[in-house]
Amino acid sequence: MTQPLSIEAGEKGSAAQTLSPARPVSLQRTVLGACAGALMEYYDFSIYATLTIYLSLSFFPPDNPAIAVLLAVSSMGVAFVVRPIGGFIFGSLGDRWGRRKIFIVTLFLMSVATIGIGALPGYATLGVAAPILLVGLRVLQGFAVGGEYAAASTYVVEHSPRKKRGYYTGWLASMAGTAIVLALLAVALVQTTMSKADFQAWGWRVPFLLATLLLVVSLVIRRQLSESPVFRELERTGRTARTPLGDILGNWPAAREILAVSIGISAPQVTSGVVGSMLSLYLLQTLTSVDPATSNLLVAAGCISAIPMTVFAGWLSDYRGRRTVQIAGMALGVLFYIPLFHALLASIGNKPLALLIIVALQVPSSLVVGAAFSAIPEIFPAERRATSVAIVSSLGGVIGGLAPAISLWLTNKGGLTLGAAWPVAILLVGMIVNWRWVPSRTGAEIL
Repeated sequence: MTQPLSIEAGEKGSAAQTLSPARPVSLQRTVLGACAGALMEYYDFSIYATLTIYLSLSFFPPDNPAIAVLLAVSSMGVAFVVRPIGGFIFGSLGDRWGRRKIFIVTLFLMSVATIGIGALPGYATLGVAAPILLVGLRVLQGFAVGGEYAAASTYVVEHSPRKKRGYYTGWLASMAGTAIVLALLAVALVQTTMSKADFQAWGWRVPFLLATLLLVVSLVIRRQLSESPVFRELERTGRTARTPLGDILGNWPAAREILAVSIGISAPQVTSGVVGSMLSLYLLQTLTSVDPATSNLLVAAGCISAIPMTVFAGWLSDYRGRRTVQIAGMALGVLFYIPLFHALLASIGNKPLALLIIVALQVPSSLVVGAAFSAIPEIFPAERRATSVAIVSSLGGVIGGLAPAISLWLTNKGGLTLGAAWPVAILLVGMIVNWRWVPSRTGAEIL
């Protein structure tokens, strides 16, 4: 359990009420609980992205494989499109009912959708109903994710010491890379136990169904957690918002700030994350002769490097500021994404070089993502923090989540340079907005 509120004397003799951070063991348990759910969330999305080729063969008409892949990738983007709806609802409930309750509900909904995809009959059995039901399950995933990110990041920030928020949320942010590695390794492991024909026919479902194990472990851990000390203080003092969403929509400065943070932090965060991992995977699987198993292992090995880099970026943001670290990551992406993608496709005959390039692609995303998880919750007032973070992450997710589909479409139309220019443009605009309009509140008071 966390330590109770304490009253400390101010410099002029007045009582200044402060929140004591959790004891080390309690704080570790808090971060572990948040990370468990985040791992489940990112595994859900990563396993879908990893198996896009097989999903396109199972759920979409087989007439045109390239179009089927594009439709499968687009259905992944659908989940990002509905994220704002989930963000509006679950974020508002998180400010009214508490952070802990919401991220238990969202975790369960995400898991149901993932397991459902693994059990859903394909196009050969259901016909046109198969892709419709697949999209429906993706909608459910996106709806749940809209609240999960906000609840988890807000929860960890509100438990962490002021000068270590970036470090602890860096662990939460690193779950993206961890989940990608876990998903890719799960697929590779299953592929080694059966023939290519069996994996294409039914074996691809196994990694989806393995989410059941993650669900059980994550729920057990999260149910043992206590509510955020900041939210408990809001309840004690009667400051919980009754209509946090209405308070935002009816307040232009608040709405403008949310829009700026969505474009200046969240969109580059999501975009850089999917570019460094999933877009690399798609390009290897669709534009080269590298077999899916090899491309999965290459990207998994590259993403392992993102785990310590993301934690380091969070730690660094505690000392150098969130804005500095984020803009550094965006600038690296703007400068090097296009040449790195060209180098990746040119290196397919040299696996060590391809791996080195994939590792290099993780650097921009690690810096942006590692600092963003603490930067976004710090910006907003406690009374509407979960709602604000949910809206920001959802709006940014719409922009960034569609980046792979748009990039693939542009690549098919005008070549790799045009396709890679889309994420570069998102990061460039994000840099400008972040520098000009996004407040930097590293280590600021959060209550």
